[in-house]
Amino acid sequence: MEGNGSTERGTFNGFSYRLGETYAHAGERVQRVLRTALVLFSERGYEGVSMDAIAEASGVAKQTLYNYFPSKEALFREVLAGAVRFLTEKTEETYEAARGLSPAERWRRVLWTKLELLCAHRSLLRLLVRFSSRGRVADLDVQEIFAPYFSLLDRLLASERESGRASFACAVEDVSGCVTDLFAGAVVGGLALAVLRRALQERPPTEREKEALVAFYLRALGFAP
Repeated sequence: MEGNGSTERGTFNGFSYRLGETYAHAGERVQRVLRTALVLFSERGYEGVSMDAIAEASGVAKQTLYNYFPSKEALFREVLAGAVRFLTEKTEETYEAARGLSPAERWRRVLWTKLELLCAHRSLLRLLVRFSSRGRVADLDVQEIFAPYFSLLDRLLASERESGRASFACAVEDVSGCVTDLFAGAVVGGLALAVLRRALQERPPTEREKEALVAFYLRALGFAP
């Protein structure tokens, strides 16, 4: 579905994102379909959503929907890939903008940005939590779609550790040197689940609680606050 060429910014359920090359020049109608599908997939899961439901909720004819997306699988891939592109881009932008700062402050900003995004965009949060641990959805390799985001975190954390800026403090010694991906997964999953739990209770984290969460992860990753 995605090409290797340029992509174009759009609006995706209230946040900035990048469409794959196939839909880079799509009009508002396609973007409305994507926004609607994001909400439905995040609330009902893949199996609980039909193309009929997406067409009706988007206000487009079913045949028009199939003209844009040949299958539900193709539509789901673009929705999920768009969300992952958005999160990956924002994480990298935040990290690069803070390169001149201390490691602790740099990662404080990365973690804070992720928290703010998840708190502000509940559909994005639900989509990531619902599907990030899935192996496959229909014929899609979900982990392949998430790979760019996890690879970015792995690379950034590995770089910090190799330079001696992070110790990955943990209870078992001689483990942290070979499981960068495990810690990256903990950062992603732990924050998302914490925010989702509060979102389901209609009690979003307070600013003080978000600061405490960020401080917790900074200590766990070995960055002195």
